[in-house]
Amino acid sequence: MRTAYRKQIDTTTWAPLSGGPNGKFFLGTPLVTVMRDVGLRIGAGLPEKEAGFVPKSYEEMDVLKDCDALIYPVQADGRATPTTQQMLEHKLWKGVPAVKAGRAFPSKHFVMANYSFAIAAVGEIEEMLKKMSRGVRDRPAGDRQPGSAAELSTRLLGRRSVQFCST
Repeated sequence: MRTAYRKQIDTTTWAPLSGGPNGKFFLGTPLVTVMRDVGLRIGAGLPEKEAGFVPKSYEEMDVLKDCDALIYPVQADGRATPTTQQMLEHKLWKGVPAVKAGRAFPSKHFVMANYSFAIAAVGEIEEMLKKMSRGVRDRPAGDRQPGSAAELSTRLLGRRSVQFCST
């Protein structure tokens, strides 16, 4: 993945965030560990050794201005939780540069529940990078590009066909 999406990885700054109660959002998630492992640069002032759930108010959304891409959680059915949905509908969210650019991505694996979730999160990040790489042809499903989620699952689990489910 690092080779195939080197340009996107080297030239973007990311932040994961989720909605919170009473006009707040949370910056960070255990997903940050996976994001850093695949080479993504984390912005929004999240300290290097911090994984997250740093509370911020909607008025502090300008902390995201250095981010080229954002990741937010969705449930297994693809819908955001009520608090994250409130954030996604807020006018300050809609004014964030990455949101305006169409680079706010949903993740079903935002909270690492287990090792399979981490591997599936790598696959989601790869899809996000693919969407960001305009004009790049999609790879066939069976392609085992070095560093890809498919290749990673093969290396880690020792088999070619791995299915993931998010519950």
